[in-house]
Amino acid sequence: MLYLFILGREPLLSLAEINSVLKKEKINFSLKAWATPFCVIESESILDVPFLMQELGGTIKISLVFNQIETTPEMSSEKLAEAIKEKTLPLLKEKGAGNKKVFFGLSFYNHRTIKKNPSKFLKNLGLEIKNTLEKNGIKSRLVTSNEDNLSSVTVKMNKLLSPRGAEIILADDEKNIWLAETKAVQPFDKFSERDFGRPGRDVFSGMLPPKLAKIMINLAETIKTAKLLDPFCGSGTILTEAGLMNYKNLFGSDNSPKAITDTEKNLAWGGGRAEIKVCDAQKLSECFQQKFEAIITEPFLGPPLRGGENKDQLLQTRKQLTDLYSSSLKEFHKILTDGGTVVMIWPIIGEVNLPLKEKLKGIGWQIIPLLEKTAFTEEQKTISYFRPEQKVKREIVKLKKLPS
Repeated sequence: MLYLFILGREPLLSLAEINSVLKKEKINFSLKAWATPFCVIESESILDVPFLMQELGGTIKISLVFNQIETTPEMSSEKLAEAIKEKTLPLLKEKGAGNKKVFFGLSFYNHRTIKKNPSKFLKNLGLEIKNTLEKNGIKSRLVTSNEDNLSSVTVKMNKLLSPRGAEIILADDEKNIWLAETKAVQPFDKFSERDFGRPGRDVFSGMLPPKLAKIMINLAETIKTAKLLDPFCGSGTILTEAGLMNYKNLFGSDNSPKAITDTEKNLAWGGGRAEIKVCDAQKLSECFQQKFEAIITEPFLGPPLRGGENKDQLLQTRKQLTDLYSSSLKEFHKILTDGGTVVMIWPIIGEVNLPLKEKLKGIGWQIIPLLEKTAFTEEQKTISYFRPEQKVKREIVKLKKLPS
């Protein structure tokens, strides 16, 4: 079975998360195509798409591939449109059987083959499919957008996930155009509620997006009964997301009593449970006597940057954070089981990474690449996550504890 995943803002991070989840679920799979912002995965078994969409944080849509068209530089847009229509009509006719009205829309991702006016191509193709359906006695409604692809909101609100609906995805990797029917979209409403509706919020300290928290949890690849610790729990985003993902043994700490209060509020609001306490991450071994299988955390990223800081100020911030992270990693080593995993964020200050990689082996850590090399992608030891306007970028890192 071939599945097409529309990936989030950081496609490599989304792909790394998909790999981790499928591996954890013991699903045999291979990467068949990759072209930002999508990938095609071949699975030996049928995927539980609703479960995967609920589990993943970095995937926008999951679709089932029903055909593909090999493209050549000589192929005209007219021939391509005819080929797409020919391969798409049977699916829509089946949905319209029994005099049912069909709802459909088209989304075109990475339209490299159509270099001239892809929006017009997509609009005309949709109208041609609609007219052909009507000639066959099938009523239909074409759902359109000002963009070349439909948003998850549009797909859900316009019945395109219903038995009589279909979002047809066209995904171009320059060799093939993959045709797929969307089976699930990211639960945008639930993520928004958890991001903006939670009672305990601290805008000044910064808040980890729930989607990124979920990605980090998945990258750890730990079982649901593992003891999981967030030693910089802040407002409890990682613990809340882990609870919603049915992790059973959750622990958290922070050196701020306000952060503990916010975490308690958010856990109660989200229906989760965790053992939390006030504790300096540089003294974890004094606060916790038990061992943990995984630590997943976003530590303090430094004071907010306004853009006017001079070189000396940035150097001072990087030095203070390097000291904090180094001493915290030494404590992580004391309370983690041998072979245990850490997934954490390191800040990139003023476009410069903290000098932590050079120190890791000396304090008992090994970097585990987030994404292994494939036929389509290079190995990614770490992956950055940021918006263009952000002054402090996040670097996602996965570590394995070396034996003492």
